[in-house]
Amino acid sequence: KAIAERDDVRSIWLNRKLSYFIANSRQNSGVNKIQGTDFVNINGDTDYSGKGVTIMVNDSGIDATHQDLFFGDVVIDNVEAAIQSSALAKMSTTETFISRGQYNTDVNTDHGTHCAGIIAGSGAMSDGKYKGVAPDAKLVGYGSGADLTILDAVSGYDYAINHRYDYQSPLRIISNAWGSTGNFDANSPIGLASYKAYTLGILSIFSAGNSGAGKSSHNPYAQLPWVISVGAGNSHGHLVDFSSRDLSYKTGSFTMPDKQEWTYNNQVTVVAPGHYMVSTRSSNNGLAYSADDDFLFDSAYTPFYSRLSGTSIATSYTAGVAALMMEANPLLSIEEIKQLIAKSATQMLGYQAWEVGAGYIDIRAAVAAAKTHVKAYK
Repeated sequence: KAIAERDDVRSIWLNRKLSYFIANSRQNSGVNKIQGTDFVNINGDTDYSGKGVTIMVNDSGIDATHQDLFFGDVVIDNVEAAIQSSALAKMSTTETFISRGQYNTDVNTDHGTHCAGIIAGSGAMSDGKYKGVAPDAKLVGYGSGADLTILDAVSGYDYAINHRYDYQSPLRIISNAWGSTGNFDANSPIGLASYKAYTLGILSIFSAGNSGAGKSSHNPYAQLPWVISVGAGNSHGHLVDFSSRDLSYKTGSFTMPDKQEWTYNNQVTVVAPGHYMVSTRSSNNGLAYSADDDFLFDSAYTPFYSRLSGTSIATSYTAGVAALMMEANPLLSIEEIKQLIAKSATQMLGYQAWEVGAGYIDIRAAVAAAKTHVKAYK
C-alpha cells in the first residue's frame, strides 16, 4: 500500500502465470498465392517472402537444430531465460540471467518451435510442403520455458527493445502467442512494455485466447490499441469455437505516461488460420502428434512436424503476413499495417465485429494493399 501511494509508481501487479494459446487439435494457407508465378506476373517481377524483416518469437523457446529453423540461417539469435522470474525477485537486472546463442531453447514444450515454423520455417524437411508464411524473414527466439509469467514476458520485451539493432535488419515484430483472461488495464507491465516497443517502431501481435465466448475471455493484452489481436479460423472461413471473444462490445479511453490519449476496443482485430496447422516440432517433444487423425496429416513427416490448433497458430501466421507487408513497403507505420490488414480482410457473415474484427485475413490482398499504399504526408 505504501508503494502504491508513491508518485513514481504506475501500477503494482502480481507476477501471475500466463498461458500459451495452443489447443490440441493445417489447412491450406494460401501463401503460395503471393510467392508464386501468378503473383509475380501481376505485381511486376517480384514476390514476397519476408526478406529484410526480423521477428522475435517471445515464447517457450525455439529448437534451432531443426533444419527448417536452422541456427544462423533462419534463427539468428536464440535466447534462453533460465529461472527468470525467481531471479528477478532478488535482482534488478535481466541480462545476468539469459544465455544467448543457444541452439535449442524449447526444451520442455513444442509451442515456440511450432509457432516459429508457421512464421518463417524453410520447409527443408518437407521439400517445401510445410514452409512458413515468411520463409526469408529472420527470427530471434526468446525462450521462457513451459512456465510463463508476466516477468518472463516483460523480460522478452526488455531484450527486444535493448537489442533491436543487433541484427542486419532491425527487429520489427514481436509475436506473443500467449496471454490470460481478465479485465483490460493499460497500466499492466505488459501494456507498458509493449507501448515502449510501439514507440520504437516494433509491432506487437497477440493471441485473442483459447477460452471461447465468455465474459472477460478476450486476452486483455490483445486489446491494447497499439497491438493486433488475432482470433482463430478454420479452413471453411469460420471462427473456431475455442477462439476467445467477449459477450459484447466494450470500449474505453485512457492516457499513457507520455500523455498520449488512447481508446481501446474490446474486439478481435482479425481472424487467421488456426485449426489443424502443421509446423515444425521440437526434437524434445515426442507427443506433439496425435495418431488419431492420420487422415489430416502425412505421417511420413511426423519426425519433424506436428499438427496443432489455437490462436497461437493464427498469431504466428499474422506475424508472417505483417513481415511480408513490411518487405513490400518498408515505410508502413504500425497503424498503417493494422489498418491495411483490417481493410483487406474478408468479411465473415454471421459474426459480430467484436467476435471477428474485420474478418478473415486475406494474405494476398494484404500484401497487395501494402505494396500500393502511399503515405499521406501533411
